[in-house]
Amino acid sequence: VVWEDPFPKSSYLFALVAGDLAMIEDTFITLSGKSVTLRIYAQKGKENRLEYAMKSLKKAFAWDEKAFGREYDFNLFNLVAVSDFNMGAMENKSLNIFNDKLVLANPETATDTDYMRIESVIAHEYFHNWSGDRVTARDWFNLSLKEGFTVYREQEFSADMNSRALQRINDVLFLWRVQFPEDAGPLAHPVRPESYMEIDNFYTSTVYEKGAELIRMQEKILGKDLFRKATDLYFSRHDGQAVTIDDFVKCMEDASNIDLSQFKRWYSQAGTPEVEVKDEYDPEKQTYTLFMTQKTNPTPMQEKKDPLFIPIEIALLNHKGEEIPLILDGDDLDTPANSKVLILDSPEKSFVFKNIQEKPLPSLNRSFTAPINIAFPYTDKDLVFLMAKDTDPFIRWSAGQKYALQYIKSVYQDLMQNKQLKLDNNFNNAFASYLDIADDKMFAAMALQLPSLQYLFEQLEDVDIDILDTAFKYVRDNFVREFKSKLLAVYHANYVSDPFDISASAVSRRALRNRVLAYLATLKDEDTDSLVREQYRNSVNMTDVQASLAILLNNQIKGYEDALGDFYWHFKKDPLVVNKWLMLQAGAEGNSQVLAEVKKLTKHEAFNWKNPNKVYALIGAFSNNFVHFHAKDGSGYDFLADTIIHIDAFNPLVASHVATFFGNWRKLDEKRRKLVEKNLNKILNTQNLSKHVWEIVSKSMVK
Repeated sequence: VVWEDPFPKSSYLFALVAGDLAMIEDTFITLSGKSVTLRIYAQKGKENRLEYAMKSLKKAFAWDEKAFGREYDFNLFNLVAVSDFNMGAMENKSLNIFNDKLVLANPETATDTDYMRIESVIAHEYFHNWSGDRVTARDWFNLSLKEGFTVYREQEFSADMNSRALQRINDVLFLWRVQFPEDAGPLAHPVRPESYMEIDNFYTSTVYEKGAELIRMQEKILGKDLFRKATDLYFSRHDGQAVTIDDFVKCMEDASNIDLSQFKRWYSQAGTPEVEVKDEYDPEKQTYTLFMTQKTNPTPMQEKKDPLFIPIEIALLNHKGEEIPLILDGDDLDTPANSKVLILDSPEKSFVFKNIQEKPLPSLNRSFTAPINIAFPYTDKDLVFLMAKDTDPFIRWSAGQKYALQYIKSVYQDLMQNKQLKLDNNFNNAFASYLDIADDKMFAAMALQLPSLQYLFEQLEDVDIDILDTAFKYVRDNFVREFKSKLLAVYHANYVSDPFDISASAVSRRALRNRVLAYLATLKDEDTDSLVREQYRNSVNMTDVQASLAILLNNQIKGYEDALGDFYWHFKKDPLVVNKWLMLQAGAEGNSQVLAEVKKLTKHEAFNWKNPNKVYALIGAFSNNFVHFHAKDGSGYDFLADTIIHIDAFNPLVASHVATFFGNWRKLDEKRRKLVEKNLNKILNTQNLSKHVWEIVSKSMVK
């Protein structure tokens, strides 16, 4: 076969796949009328699970034409799914290579979450055809030029395909759980790193997801029309070139005449900015003032931080929850608007609004305009008001998260001081109000999720994990006991009769139903236990099967062993589903012997150390099993260190990723810190340690 390729490109974009593969084929007609042949390949016997991937690919082609004016350039596009692959996918020109877990799907083997992930990642790799292939990065320091921009494009695509509000909440949840801890820990680095030993170690949430947030901020600063003009300019000016982040920002400036020189500090400074907001209302002048200050804490290799250019969208709500028209005092050209994007570009700055007839409640950083921690002295009453009244779905959700966070932290502090615990019935009632959202069940399912232990951990210092877990369960269990009947009613009201329906309505009802079932199971009543067993027995779609099996395991409900055996027997010939089986066992929160089970599973026929998917399923799930990984005796740390050393001998890339599971360990209590440090030193003292692992572990040791 002779391939003719008219486009110059970086060598990393070339790829060849050879094998005896099965294939499905379809056609897409581009905006200009060109016919493109689409082919998706997989191992023989798996081709019946490729149709959803093909539909997702065609959606991505059409969306990129409409949203960014980008038409595909060849007459053929190939996508290949392989089972042993260190990464999720690669954007090799006209031959995208995927880990098959991000391609193969049918309702019997893939969850609703799997479907959404497949749709978004296939779009991401296709979008690289322009943001990464036609215009690529000059060097690896500018990796976020292509990855941050393409993550932003992927997020916008998913928002348009599904729910914009829920996409934004999911994006922020990932930042809070993964990127913010990275920015606050020993592995903090700028979006544009200043140095690296192995570039594989910089395929991080900072480069990808924080990089996407920087693109989103520029879109907010310019406005949608000017942002589209700027991206058109970027693609036309640099087509066929290898360029830098500076070139991208220059296109933003040239299209808008806005000076973004200070904004570029976001690319060179690590850390999450903290913005403190205070307010003052003058009833005589009818003015309302917001006082804002910003700071970014020191990070490794960066003690001094300069003030950033931070866009913050705000609204002001009156006592009815209505948005007050905003006019900035001193700006005669300002026109009233229900929300405004304020620019905080100095260490401190004040914003005065006029014609404000009553003291309002501010709605701050709407839609999470900027990736910052924002502090305002909201009372519990204020947060309940925002949960119920704010028109911004992100603010309604985050208000509930803040209220839960404050409540759990107060219980934790009382436990640490041996104080008597006090119930907060106001919290229970406010949180239960999410159960009454009839028109947006997916939002209700998201809002009913309490902040994770890991997120709570990041908000504290010298954390005793066991006491934090006790505080979390105290808040959760009191809520569930008080609203058991209501939770049961919601569970039964959201039954989906067609198990293979993956419409938005069916997906949202399943999500809400499984959320409340997980709560009900914590009661450990025979009637709720039987509900979980019944759902497992009667379900045929993977979403409900996996959810009920996870609940059985997490709560060690009678019959969980039989369910585990049944699940494996049904799916043992399907590696992707078996990986779910491994993951669920390693993540079982209620199993006090989970580490022993994980060690046994490493010797099981279903596990293979040399398959990255299996390593991430088993070892990754255990590392996220927060209480058991952080066992007081250090056994979880010992196991992870031995695992890293073992994998490093044959797959340093996977080993270095596993090494990041130690996370922001300096927030632990003193005893646990010493145990982690002992294991990190053990890894560093290993003979023939790879550069991949040495770089991650040595940086983890930096104070």
